[in-house]
Amino acid sequence: MTVTSADGNSSQAPCFHCGLPVMTGSAYAAVIDGHERPMCCAGCQAVATTIVD
Repeated sequence: MTVTSADGNSSQAPCFHCGLPVMTGSAYAAVIDGHERPMCCAGCQAVATTIVD
């Protein structure tokens, strides 16, 4: 599913941690239960990784 935000940027999936749109080409992700999950920012990536660890 592709979502287009109000500023015209497209995203492929919501952030696994907070649900905000993840912009196409985002470098943020976390491996959770053996699957790479998209994250919208370094903060969500850090928190999600901390919760899992």
